[in-house]
Amino acid sequence: MAWLDVVSKDLTIPVEYLKSTSNSKRFLASVHRIWFRDYINGIYRPFLHHEIFTNDDVRAKVQQVESLGDTWIYVLITVIQKVDKSMIPLARRHEAAHFDKDLSYSQQLQYVTVTNRKNLWKEAYKKYDGFFCREKFAHSNVCLSPHDTIIRDVLTRFYNCPIINLQEQSHNKTSSTTENESHSNILPANLVFETNKYFYLLQETNNVHSLQDCINYSPALLKSNHARPLFVLYQLLNAMQNTHDQGLVLGDITLSDIIVSPELWIRVLPKITDNISDADEFNNSYDETVKSLTFENLAETCEQWVRGNMTNFDYIMFLNKLAGRKYGDPKCHYVFPWVTDFSSRAGLNYRDLTKSKYRLNKGDRQLDLTYDIGDEKTSVLTPHHVPDILSEITYYVYRSRVTPRSVLCRYIRTKFVPEEYPSSIQRMQQWSPDECIPEFFTDPSVFKSIHKELPDLGIPTWAENVQDLVDTHRAILESNYISERLHHWIDLTFGYKLSGSAAVKSKNVCLQLCDNHTYLSSSGIVQLFTQPHPQRLLPSPYFSRIPPIMPKLKTPPLSEEQHINVAADNETSMNGFIKYLDMSKIPLCLPPDYNPATPLITLDSLNNFLNGVCAKTLRSSTSNGFHTKDMTSYKKIIANRRAQEIQVLGCLIIELFLGDKVIAHGSNLSSLPFLKRLQSCRVIASTYQKDLPDCIRPVVKLLLQIDKIPLNENPSPFDFNWCSVITDYGLPPPTPHQLLIPSLSSSILRFPNYFSHVHNILRMYYNYKTVKSEMENVKNLLEENQKFALDMFDTLCIKLIVDIEQEMCELSESGTFGILADSTWIEFLIPMVIELLSDTNCNTLTALHLLEPSFKALGMQKSKDLLLDYVTRLYEDCLKDIGQENIPMHHKWLKLYQKSFLMKLISGFGTSVFLKNFVPILVETVGSGCNFNRAYPIPIQHLNDLCGSYPSYENSLNSVTDTSQAVKVVENDTLSLDDEALTNSIVSLKDVLLDDQGVIIDDDTQSADTNFSDDKNLDEVIIDCTEDGEDISPSCNTPDSEKFSSEENLKISEVSADSLVWVSVRIGPVHTSMYITKNLLKMLMLCYSESLQNEDKAKMVINCLMSIAGIYGEQVILVQYLPHISDVVSLCKRSKMTTNLESGLIGCVTLLKYLMSYFTKSTLNEISQDTLCKGIIHPMLRILSSQKVIFPSGATSRSSFATKLFETIYFFGLKQGHLISKTIQRLFLVFDKLRHFDPIIMTDTNPRSQSNELNNSDSGDSPSTISADKPNVKTKAMEELCKVLTPQLAYHSYTLFVKYYGELFMQRTLINWNYIKELCVTYKEERVYSGYANIDYNNSTINFEEQLGTHLTLKGNKIHLQDEEIEVAEDAKTIVESSRHLRGNWLAYWEHEIGRNSRDTCFNFKQIKLQTFSGHQSTVKSLSVLDNENSFISSSRDKTVKLWSLRNQGDGNGVSQCQYTYSRHRKSVLSVAYLEKFRMVASCDSSIHVWDPWCGGRLLSSMNSIPVNILKCLPTPHPNILAASTHPTLHSIDPRNGKSVVELKISVNATGLIRSIAVPTNAHWVAVGQSSGYLTVIDLRTGQALANWKAHEGEVLQLLAVDSNTIVSSSLDQSLSVWNVSNGNLIYNMRGSPEPVHCLGLHRNELISGTTANRIGIHTGFTSEASFSSTKIRADIFKGVLTTMSVLSLNQLLLLGADSGNITLLC
Repeated sequence: MAWLDVVSKDLTIPVEYLKSTSNSKRFLASVHRIWFRDYINGIYRPFLHHEIFTNDDVRAKVQQVESLGDTWIYVLITVIQKVDKSMIPLARRHEAAHFDKDLSYSQQLQYVTVTNRKNLWKEAYKKYDGFFCREKFAHSNVCLSPHDTIIRDVLTRFYNCPIINLQEQSHNKTSSTTENESHSNILPANLVFETNKYFYLLQETNNVHSLQDCINYSPALLKSNHARPLFVLYQLLNAMQNTHDQGLVLGDITLSDIIVSPELWIRVLPKITDNISDADEFNNSYDETVKSLTFENLAETCEQWVRGNMTNFDYIMFLNKLAGRKYGDPKCHYVFPWVTDFSSRAGLNYRDLTKSKYRLNKGDRQLDLTYDIGDEKTSVLTPHHVPDILSEITYYVYRSRVTPRSVLCRYIRTKFVPEEYPSSIQRMQQWSPDECIPEFFTDPSVFKSIHKELPDLGIPTWAENVQDLVDTHRAILESNYISERLHHWIDLTFGYKLSGSAAVKSKNVCLQLCDNHTYLSSSGIVQLFTQPHPQRLLPSPYFSRIPPIMPKLKTPPLSEEQHINVAADNETSMNGFIKYLDMSKIPLCLPPDYNPATPLITLDSLNNFLNGVCAKTLRSSTSNGFHTKDMTSYKKIIANRRAQEIQVLGCLIIELFLGDKVIAHGSNLSSLPFLKRLQSCRVIASTYQKDLPDCIRPVVKLLLQIDKIPLNENPSPFDFNWCSVITDYGLPPPTPHQLLIPSLSSSILRFPNYFSHVHNILRMYYNYKTVKSEMENVKNLLEENQKFALDMFDTLCIKLIVDIEQEMCELSESGTFGILADSTWIEFLIPMVIELLSDTNCNTLTALHLLEPSFKALGMQKSKDLLLDYVTRLYEDCLKDIGQENIPMHHKWLKLYQKSFLMKLISGFGTSVFLKNFVPILVETVGSGCNFNRAYPIPIQHLNDLCGSYPSYENSLNSVTDTSQAVKVVENDTLSLDDEALTNSIVSLKDVLLDDQGVIIDDDTQSADTNFSDDKNLDEVIIDCTEDGEDISPSCNTPDSEKFSSEENLKISEVSADSLVWVSVRIGPVHTSMYITKNLLKMLMLCYSESLQNEDKAKMVINCLMSIAGIYGEQVILVQYLPHISDVVSLCKRSKMTTNLESGLIGCVTLLKYLMSYFTKSTLNEISQDTLCKGIIHPMLRILSSQKVIFPSGATSRSSFATKLFETIYFFGLKQGHLISKTIQRLFLVFDKLRHFDPIIMTDTNPRSQSNELNNSDSGDSPSTISADKPNVKTKAMEELCKVLTPQLAYHSYTLFVKYYGELFMQRTLINWNYIKELCVTYKEERVYSGYANIDYNNSTINFEEQLGTHLTLKGNKIHLQDEEIEVAEDAKTIVESSRHLRGNWLAYWEHEIGRNSRDTCFNFKQIKLQTFSGHQSTVKSLSVLDNENSFISSSRDKTVKLWSLRNQGDGNGVSQCQYTYSRHRKSVLSVAYLEKFRMVASCDSSIHVWDPWCGGRLLSSMNSIPVNILKCLPTPHPNILAASTHPTLHSIDPRNGKSVVELKISVNATGLIRSIAVPTNAHWVAVGQSSGYLTVIDLRTGQALANWKAHEGEVLQLLAVDSNTIVSSSLDQSLSVWNVSNGNLIYNMRGSPEPVHCLGLHRNELISGTTANRIGIHTGFTSEASFSSTKIRADIFKGVLTTMSVLSLNQLLLLGADSGNITLLC
């Protein structure tokens, strides 16, 4: 059965929902989120099939890894097969070592010294293993475990996930501890299923792209820079480090086993089975191995015993056998030494092995007597010392407890006397003159007596039992003391001390060897050796496996002279340090018991013994038989696994950096055996070594040992000696832990410092994604009382964003900058920021907290390229939510419209991008009118506390209002009410028409009370405020602005409007008109397109327009607002009335009504007849009464238009009085349209057809012309007029005008006065007839929706006019005069700019003076304009730097003063620059000052060591300043500390001062112009010169970087040249003025130049076809000689500095 079918059967997942991968036991399954959640929780429901797609569709989508829907997820399933075998257990866990901070110098030395010493000692121990004693470890035995148990342990350590047995239905949830948590770079597992044959590992994943896919199909993702694959390697090392700490290995993983995300965050899929080792591979017990060895050769056996590879017991047994002794033969039984007297367990009373047991028992005197007898010639005895080693009688006495009684009687004594036998082992040792037998070391049974009369052999009191005695006796035999001296006993028993002078001297002359017997014998003493037996090597702290602890070095005492020298040396720390390193006078202290010659002496002794006895020389230890048969130890298996993983790491690096070569070589197949893969990677690395980046080459050489091991060798993957003990860098063999320590691995593999921060950020982000996925699984299970879990998730979102912000701020501020800032780290985080901006849970938090650090790191251009689309999309999402009025809005969107956040956008994207992309969004939000209801319980209440520096909503709103008011107080740009009476007389018709009847507003069934209660409240607020005498300030707040702080519902549109006004103040009149008011007028046209009830939206837009008019004056209304209204009216007359035109017309008449209140009397007199009456009001009246115009929304919209138009004319009359009598006459003539019209005719038409026609006409956007069906059009228009021009409207309109003008005036003015009076009478009769009952007008009458004036009151259901007389105000609301109002030259400039075609972007120099800035007393040397062009900084020869405000003031002839003066310079200030990144100013007068212009000129840093004459700021995000010194050299200055970071040499023989510096926007190079005429281009990334050439004969005056490959230079020789940067070739010489050009500026693709003769030149391009124009500045607008110039490209202005100290703004 195929693996796919096995998975499908066991997990009940259909085959159509499964996809195979490159690994035969790994599959990808698409499952429903609910089914997977229940499966994890132990609920085994049937598989949920897709409700829409068929199985064939599902199969096709799954094979393409396409999503089946939001509720479907992909799960990775890995199959692990069970094996019925015993395996080696896993290595123990280690405490995780974190090296977040670099090691100190002492820690580095300690680590390297200790590790190298340990490894060198181990290597030497292995190399000279034969010359040291082999140690025996008590823990050498390893308990084997079943295969399944090991697999469970591996899974638990890797994933710490529950393991469920499907057959037993048991749920084994492992303890969830922080130590066992899965590493962030290992793909976490949700669940493990266990069956009888398999384990199934289930891992949810949203990303299925492997690193192999990235190498094959998206190589640019990794090849853009070396940091990207290095970051992958960094994560891989972190995963390996954590895995090794868990006692595991990742295994033989390939690039296909590593899942990668767009952020290059990797998730490894480890090889679980590579952590399993078969029990057959290793040696379980040392003792068993030794026992299994059989040696027949004396030389080999002796050598093994000396080296400690054989026990004393085994060696003595071997010698007995070699000497011909027979085990169990009483005459020649095996003989062993007595080693103790059994007085203590520890064997403290050891036996003297240099003397025979017979000598010890009898004494030297007795032995001398038997030996001296031989001197007598008459003696028949042979002289000897020892009769026998082990006699027959002694043998039977030793074994008397187990020997039959008859045997004892035969060989010992015929009469059996038990008392004659030793009662205990101690007594037997004391009695016996012979040596011991092996049974007393191995066989406890010899102590048990078989005789009733003879008791058991007694044992010492310290022994628990006989077995304990035997074991202890054996241990004493194997003890170090006995082992060290056993060779003496061997010499006495089997060796050279059995004969010759050595025997005599040792009193060991044996009778059997000296009696010269000639009879045959089958037993006796045999001398094996004639050479001294070598001593056994013993375990020593100085010759053991573990290196010894060396004693501390002691400094010898100093003499008096030395004390004096030390005192003198200590004056400088360096001398003291050198003295400390001088070790020549410090003696080397060695332990007293250490003898370095001991191994050599032993080696020499062994060699002489083997050569003399066996005629055999000593062999090398590596070729002895023991090592060839030795099996792999447990520790070595663990070490080999990790050694192989280092080799796997080397292969992965090659596959990562040389992926194309690996693919061509065919070695990237996952099925390739590791040996072939390793060999292939070594060949590729050696062949294409030059293609490897320099940063990775050393580690590849080290890991793959390219230079150490020949390529033709196939090294074993399990070779622990793969790398040398100490590498060429003096370090231990590489490990993941070592490679992650920067101070140690810097020479091998240097990771950027920001990797740890980026790794932490991405780890937090992916942990959040995991939690988010879990929340998606359980979201529908949460009950109402469990919603706190969602709040917990919100808290997690806040913590995530705040933590990420903190890490990003540390990244942007930490580290030492070089020439350029290393902002590569932001490239790893941008995909994360983009995803968070699209995440509905934390999109606003991301914008508020993460955009600013992203802007700082990216710079303006990259921010625009990478983030602009996603930030605008965020605002679009906000607008979508605003459009859904039925959904209670969260307050999170509000902060996106506040000034503080908009300032971040302006700073990050630039002013021009902000105007083009975000101002239209703000305008659209103003027209949205979405309410934020404060009374609604906010789910995420704690957002206010954690969203950065923003205050609570109440405080933020108050601060917004207060700030705006403070600005207005300073500028005095306010609209005030000159007369309270007019405000009270601004009435409307709605409440006149409304009484207590239930009035239907439109076809909807909504009651009037619901619609107008809020409006009445608002009106009361407005009236109360005005009656209290409080001035309304529409310059920044709306006429209804007081409700902003008193109303319960907080409107986002009001916050947006307030921000729009704030932006208008900052950007000036031109861009305000082009981007804000123009779009606001368009928005006003759309306010009524959806519903006529959107009065609040229109009011918000109009109030914003009025506020802007209050800033820049009445001319904004006259030049922009009124022509817009006139254009809309004209369009309605010429074209078919569409829905948009209808909405625009109603919006325009609403705007006109408000504008009437702001016109002064003089202005109104000028424009009333031609502009207002003829151009707007009269055409509106014609449209209202026209029978050819059909409103798409029917009579409802026409009636709304009529009401607003009547009110507008009434307000017009309040200002003009009797002067508009003709307009009033035209107004009431509208009612004559129905004077001769019979409404009965209308009843004949089919209502269904009418409704259909009306519905068809509602579309309004049809291109069909009006003449298509004229009778129908006229009929529909008359229907609308019948519903609009009702007696009710006539009555209330006439009553309103009569109240102000009087009956007589109305009678005299109105031509149809009689008909109007008839209509009024008709309306009164209808009201009397109806008995004031509730009238349901249905579609026959229209009710109007405007407010009731204070002179009209409702009493009951009757309308009463107040009796007091209405006072007519001279002027109503007026625009208070302000210096920012457009007039004079500013007005001409503004009218010209807004009248230009939007496609006309050419610079047009008109020589209009807009402003003069006076304050400097001497020549202006330098100008620096801020990006938003509302401020600039100037430096002068008068030793000052001044900060100026750029805004329209006066009529162009005014003189402005500076905002701040910095006067700490002592010389002429040569150059000034503004640092956008730090918001600081840098200025130089040969010394550099960096100061804060916003905090009173606080000096932040200064540099006096280098004389500087020019400063140039690098573009964002680079923070440094380029300073040209007089040497001449170029310095990169860190503004935070004023220190030179890098010094750049201009050329080898540079001559002449540096006159100018130019840097492109990408900051890749810098161009330097010298007084000698030479130009030099230096690469800022490498510091190397790209080109150096003689550009001009004269001095270079100015340089300008046009783009990344072109510069323009001007010279004193009057030439203006364009150069290619890469090679220094001249592109062409530009035409120019006859004078030298000393000022250059750039406007889009145009070059602006200024000459010493005050001539401004404009080149339209940088090619030979470009045109050139030149204009000499008039003396009346610019006095003095031009010294410096700055182009304000955004506003198309010129800022010119003169030698007189004045600065002039021209357009």
